[in-house]
Amino acid sequence: FVDVIKVIQTFISSYPESYPIILSLENHCSHPYQSEMVRLMKLILGQSLYVSRRRSLDYLPSPESLRGCVIIKGSGNSGSNEQNQSEENLDEDEDDSESESKHGTKIIPELIEITFLQSTKFTNW
Repeated sequence: FVDVIKVIQTFISSYPESYPIILSLENHCSHPYQSEMVRLMKLILGQSLYVSRRRSLDYLPSPESLRGCVIIKGSGNSGSNEQNQSEENLDEDEDDSESESKHGTKIIPELIEITFLQSTKFTNW
């Protein structure tokens, strides 16, 4: 993980006018490791890490205004409680170990804070 973050920072340092890099996290880490991920991203990426002050998607910055930034995409508070409950109800019929691995790891608030884009699950075309 840390090597990837360092390479991204090296690229951003070499090409500060590049369009934003979107780092999509598929996170299955424990809370201590999530905390370490946040610490490393903040330490290594520094000002290049885009952290929105707004928590609403009513406003999306333009790619032009995000030049030289790294945007974090991942899960978090993306779905409504109703949607999450219906997904959990569907998974209750599955083996307990599978269900626990899918829902056992919660995302810590520090990671949600630096996550700008939320993952979306499409259920129907």
